[in-house]
Amino acid sequence: MRIATPLHSLLVIAITSFYLFSCNSTVVDVPFPVADSGYPQPVTRPLVLSAPKTLNWETLKKGKIIPTVRKFDLKSLPSTPYDPSGFQAFKKAPEVSNLDFNNLPDSAFNLDQIPSKPLELKKYVLAPPVVTKAGLISPKNNATMGVSDWGVALGLQGQNTFCLLKDKDGLIWIGTNRGIYRYDGEYIQNYPVGPAITLIQDREGKIWYVSENGVGYLDTRHGVTGYSNIFFVPFPRVPKMVMDDKGKIWIPQLWQGNFPFLAVLDPVAETYKKLERKTGISGTFTWSVYQLTVLILNQIFIVNERDRVIYGKYEEQWVQNPKKRRDLFISVFAIAIPYLFLVTLAILFPRHI
Repeated sequence: MRIATPLHSLLVIAITSFYLFSCNSTVVDVPFPVADSGYPQPVTRPLVLSAPKTLNWETLKKGKIIPTVRKFDLKSLPSTPYDPSGFQAFKKAPEVSNLDFNNLPDSAFNLDQIPSKPLELKKYVLAPPVVTKAGLISPKNNATMGVSDWGVALGLQGQNTFCLLKDKDGLIWIGTNRGIYRYDGEYIQNYPVGPAITLIQDREGKIWYVSENGVGYLDTRHGVTGYSNIFFVPFPRVPKMVMDDKGKIWIPQLWQGNFPFLAVLDPVAETYKKLERKTGISGTFTWSVYQLTVLILNQIFIVNERDRVIYGKYEEQWVQNPKKRRDLFISVFAIAIPYLFLVTLAILFPRHI
């Protein structure tokens, strides 16, 4: 038989008391803490409006108001020429003369007969570009027009920007005296390959550039870059390159040694053709090249210091063809046949929805 000791009795009383007092389910409102953030809280007060007051209008004149109506002719007002860029008007009107291309002298010219020369490109592994987060483009200070400043936003301040190029993917390429930059709208990538005065993209996606140091390209798809000093563009000339319908790149204002010339570059074969007086180009310096495409005709305009030369895709055959107009009409009619056929079907068999 076990005898209860005073210690056991006290333990039973303590457990029973803890159980009874811990099961208290009385609801108590806990006050919301005041100024727990350390700052004074706003005081809410009801909005009390003042008593309304009557507006007393002062009558100056009674009756109808009859406005005076006059015809306004804006064209009859005197005008003064204004140009926000500071352009000065000509002292006299420029002379206008009509130009008839059919009466211009022409001669047979075959580009395929001109020999090609290798570019002698030295190829390297393209180093990863330096990627920088681009800032916001801001308006240019003290500008007379809505001009935005890209230099500070893209980190180009202190550099000479020579050219811009929008590639097939919509990316912006910038040629400067310190390298080539690519801008995607958020980041700017720097390729320190040297100065780039003019840029163009070939059909394979490579970016070609020319500068006072030579010619080269960037192939970001395969991670390769090429460079050659076989010809150059003297500073500060900024030529514009043109790509014809065969994928050839025409580059004016080039020099090789002390002799200027026009080059037709083949980006696939990595060769170039040299156009100068020996090959039928009159003049000693080619200023610019312009491409004009109309239907099946593709023509290249070459502008130098003496005259204007036109090279056509079918120039030799076209010049010697006595039935030019008939062949042109047949070509246009042949192109229009599918469209005429579709229009005829649409008229004869309209769709009923």
